[in-house]
Amino acid sequence: MRAWLRVGLAGAAAALLAGCAPPALVFVSPQYRQAQVHRVVLAGFEDFPGSQGSGQVAAAIFEKYLLLAGYTLADRSQAEAALAQEGVDLNRGLDPSALRLLADKLGVDAVAYGQLTDFTDSTDHTVMEDRPLEQSSPILSSQTVEQRLPGGQRVRMDSSMVTGYAITTTDVPVQTTETLDAHAGISVRLVDARSGEMLWDGSASADNPRLQGALEDASSAVMQAVVKRLAQP
Repeated sequence: MRAWLRVGLAGAAAALLAGCAPPALVFVSPQYRQAQVHRVVLAGFEDFPGSQGSGQVAAAIFEKYLLLAGYTLADRSQAEAALAQEGVDLNRGLDPSALRLLADKLGVDAVAYGQLTDFTDSTDHTVMEDRPLEQSSPILSSQTVEQRLPGGQRVRMDSSMVTGYAITTTDVPVQTTETLDAHAGISVRLVDARSGEMLWDGSASADNPRLQGALEDASSAVMQAVVKRLAQP
């Protein structure tokens, strides 16, 4: 492995490990040789069903983590222009001839592409929650009082007085609003631009109060797992 790539991966690993990322599933091909893969292009992400433009958001975020992992990125707009001349839409998948075209036109060693497996923003929903309600009841005690009437006659009278309070607690259902975190899931594959063979494949999902934050966490998780796997002898 070249010294600069080794340093890049070490720095990337430190940066990725600095955050707390959820676990990811990653497979690396035994044929993958890091020293042979430097320049890549991110072909993009497929939109999540019903969320137009979500693929562009995911691609913009994931590119950052490819850079952190030590890859050199080719400009995606140049890739789109090169393929458009051949009538190929970068977002519709790449066949072997399109991959070789990118290798020739942009000098890339590999092509990454992915899809969103989930793209759900945070939501509010109403739930019923039991909350304790305290009630107090007076404790009464009877007391006999003797009074003297005019003329000397004595009269006994019974009266009640409060000597304390009894506290009872009951659960009362109360309607409240609960916010569920956003959830994002991604699946990404890196393929050899010449042979079309898969080099690595990774997937992860994450929850976060913000949808963009969930995408950041999932992207970090995938590339963190890739960096760890490639660092193994």
